[in-house]
This record gives sequence, structure tokens and C-alpha cells, in this order.
Amino acid sequence: SGTALTSSSYWEAYGNASIQSVSGGVATIRFSSFSSNTYVMFNKGYLGSKLEQGHKYLLSFQIKSSVSNIALIAGFGPSVSDDFISNDMLYGEPVNTSYKTINLNFTVDRRDSSSSDGLFIMPNGSCTLSIKNITLKEV
Repeated sequence: SGTALTSSSYWEAYGNASIQSVSGGVATIRFSSFSSNTYVMFNKGYLGSKLEQGHKYLLSFQIKSSVSNIALIAGFGPSVSDDFISNDMLYGEPVNTSYKTINLNFTVDRRDSSSSDGLFIMPNGSCTLSIKNITLKEV
């Protein structure tokens, strides 16, 4: 039904990414450079077996960037490079300096989720992302 984003324990940063703060319902994440191993994971370890193969879901969140024209890649799995739970992902979704609502309808079509899975988010350049109002529900 949603996460209030009151704790940094919901986030893990990899590569040249870092969690700057999680407060007031907003996660602020810095990406100091772009590379295939620089990304963040949301809720990794907490999704375990909650998303089931063959079921459809709607992920929604609001996001803005510190710079204009950032392209976003996002999906579900244990990392950005292997064993995704769904073929439905965001590729090149534009993000700018004002909050934008992202809605991703996806079907878990590859396998049930496990405690290794989470939502990964990776921008295509250096920036600071602010993320709020994350919800995930079965549709």
C-alpha cells in the first residue's frame, strides 16, 4: 500500500551512488558518475516471495533530478544485470527538475520474487535524484 520512506534501511547504493538522506518522506540519492554498476536498490530484502509469477502489478513513484534531461532505467531483480523477475522495465524514461509521476505496469513473468530482489534505479548521468510516494499494488 506504500512506503513512507522514513528509513534509509529501505535503500542500498552501489558503485558511485550514495544515499544522501531519507527524511520527510523523500529519499535523496546522489549519483557522482554513470556506469553500469552505479545504481540504487529500493526495498531489497523486504520483497521476499511477495510478488508472484503470473500476477500483474502497478509501481508508482514521484521523482525529480537536480539536472534536466536525465534518462532513467528501472526494473525488478537482484541487480541491474541479472535474473529479473519481469521483462517489463523502464528504459530511457526522461526525468527533469520538477517532480514527475512514474507509473510502471508490469507482470511478474519470469519467476516469483525472493529476498534478493528489489526495485533498481539507474540514471544515465551524474545527478541527485529525489524520490517520494512509492506505491506497489497488485492490479
